[in-house]
Amino acid sequence: MKAKKKILVVDDEKDYAEMVKINLERTNLFFVEIVSKARDATAAIIKFKPDLIILDVIMRDISGTTLAKQLRDDPELKHIPICFLTVSVKSVSSFSEREKIAYLQKPVTTDDLVRAIQKNLGD
Repeated sequence: MKAKKKILVVDDEKDYAEMVKINLERTNLFFVEIVSKARDATAAIIKFKPDLIILDVIMRDISGTTLAKQLRDDPELKHIPICFLTVSVKSVSSFSEREKIAYLQKPVTTDDLVRAIQKNLGD
């Protein structure tokens, strides 16, 4: 049996993030942690050491694209795959293509999210 992959969800919509966590953990493929403030994400990443980050784009404190750029500029964290999960695909598509970051539009089914995670992890 494969070890569960660690996923960090960064989303200021706490209820939505909790739903994502529950649905992903029900698959028995993932262990999921949630951060509801983008400004807390870097510390959580260092502590949790996720295999992949699911990142909302539109957040109250720091935008997901700004956080993604900060992570890509950090030599210790730039290797961690990111998958944007957003209601506004238009706001992320060009950034996503340029930075080679996958994205999915909310709402998303668990199956589609699992496929995106596995594709990004090379599973």
